[in-house]
Formats: sequence, C-alpha cells, structure tokens
Amino acid sequence: MDFSEVCSRVQGLIWNNGLASIAGASLIMGINALLVKLVVARVPVFEIVVGRAVLSWTLSVTVGKIQGQARLYGQRKNYIPMLVRSTTGSASMALYYYGLLYLPLADTVTLLFMNPVLVCLLAWVLLGEHMGLLGIAGVVGSFLGVVLVSQPPVLFGGSDSVPWTPQHMTGVLASIGAAFMVACAFVSIRFMSGESALSIALWFHTCSIFVGIVPTVVGWPSPAVVPSAQDALIMVFVGVTSFVGQVLLGRGYQLEVASKVAAVNYLQVVFASFFGIVFLGERLTLLAILGSILIAMGVVLANMGKAKKPASDSAQPSSVKAEGYHELEMQEEGGIQREASGHLLPKPSQLGSGQ
Repeated sequence: MDFSEVCSRVQGLIWNNGLASIAGASLIMGINALLVKLVVARVPVFEIVVGRAVLSWTLSVTVGKIQGQARLYGQRKNYIPMLVRSTTGSASMALYYYGLLYLPLADTVTLLFMNPVLVCLLAWVLLGEHMGLLGIAGVVGSFLGVVLVSQPPVLFGGSDSVPWTPQHMTGVLASIGAAFMVACAFVSIRFMSGESALSIALWFHTCSIFVGIVPTVVGWPSPAVVPSAQDALIMVFVGVTSFVGQVLLGRGYQLEVASKVAAVNYLQVVFASFFGIVFLGERLTLLAILGSILIAMGVVLANMGKAKKPASDSAQPSSVKAEGYHELEMQEEGGIQREASGHLLPKPSQLGSGQ
C-alpha cells in the first residue's frame, strides 16, 4: 500500500463519518484561531480580514468555475438579504479578531459559541418562533456561562487572574458582538429562497473585502503594515484553514444528528484551550472552565428538540458554504428545512462558530 492509497483511505474515513468530519473541522478551526491570535498583534485586524477574504474569494470562484455554476452571485431577488447577511458576517469576523487580540484564545472562542442561543432569541423576538422550555434553559445557561467567562467586576470584584482592564472589556464586548452579528447573519438567511451555498459564500467574501479595505487604506484604527514573510505565510494559512474547516463542518452536518454535531463541534473550545496553554502560555481559571461548560450545555439544549437526521447519509455536497453558515447545499435537501413559503431555513442546530 503506497502513501497515496493510505491518504485516500484516511480521507475516506473522515469524509464518510459525520462525527469524524466535525472533530476534524474543530481541530482545523482551533488552529485557525491560534494562527489569527499569533498574527493579530502585529498585523491590523482589517488587514487580516482583507487577506483572508481575498484568498477565500479566490478559492470559492475556483470551485464555482470547476462546478460550472453560471450565476456565481445568485438571484437578483436575494441581493438585499445577501447584502445584509454578508455585512453582518463581515462585522462578526472583524469583532472576533478584536476579541482574539484582547482576550485569551479559549475565552474568545467560548464567547463566540453562544451565537446559536442568540439566534433562538432573535427568532423569538423578530419571527415569533416558539423557544420551548429547553430553549429557555439553553439561553439562561449560556448567559450564566458568559458571566463566568467574562467575570465582570460588578459581580466578582475583580481578580488577579482576570484583571478587568479596558482591553479586557473591549475583548469581551467584541466577542459578544461577534456572536450577535453571527446570529443576525443566520436570521437574514431565512429571507433567502433557493440560493446556492457558493453564492452566499461569494457575497460574504466580496463584502468582507470592501468592509476591510477602507479602514486598511485610511489607516483606521491603526495604519496598515507590510507583513513579514512569516506573518504573510500565517495569513495564507488563516485563509486555507478557514476554507477547509467550513467544508468539513458542513459535511458533518450532512451525515450526523445535529445535536451530536453541536456537542462535538464544541471541541473547538477544547482545542483552543489546549493551544492557548501550550503555544501562548495562557492559564485557565476554574470559573472560565465552568462558564465554558454552561455555554456548551446551553447550545446543546437550544439545539435539542429540533435536531433531525438528514434524509440520506449518501447526500453529496454540491458547493462550498459561506463562512459562518455551517452547512453544505445537498441533493434532496437532506440537511435543510423548507418553509411552506419556499424559504430555505437553516436549522438552529446547524449553527456554530461563525468563523
């Protein structure tokens, strides 16, 4: 058995196993967060946004051309909701990077992971969707987890382990804001009908380029820099790991029950914690660990009751999904709910880290 055959078998084992795909995606997205953390102190946030968006846009267009998709940017009737989704998604990415700049790696990833709970809240407020007792319990548990992770001084009086500096406050607010923007992006997707995942991705990447290029050119909030060769290489890997991680995450949602996926996907927090300790010398506090557990339980509770096994395990992905929209468009609409109006609705259980 030669090396190429071994690689092919390993790839098959991961690609055809939903939980293995999710675990692989969690590892890759944990690496992605570590890479951003390593470079964000030297390269401005919006410059990283532009670099990642350009690379992801190029990869997405390449996939679209290979697939022979004629209308890469989708249908004209969906332009407004696509613009809203792309703008909020781009804002989420920038806020997430600011969170990584000011907070420990694990704390930033943990706070971002409350976005499925915020989707439930927004759907309840804006769309009148029923939350149920499990949804309410998930919301309460997640917000208690946020309190334990952020440890505001008004409740905890400040501590040496988590000093409540202006930078810490900025990081907490940025991370929560990123989660909220991801939730807004998901809600906006509900107003799109029959749009391909690749079109959603291209709108997101294009919008991210425009959102990031203006602050980069004018030097706000910090002037642009010429990255070193090492930082430029890291930024390339940021784009590549983001792209591959989204593909594996979407494949996992095709093949596995969504509530299981939500639990396994929380491995991103575990990997982020491990990378932070090993590579960045970060320390975990007991309260932060308890907060992470509460948020994880809240996400799982919010997902329960609506999780549904896809119609066919053999469904094949037809295109790569947008950043933060963790699903692939499938044959037979295996992992997507269709509303009576014809809108394609992403399941609340298919939501995860938007980045």
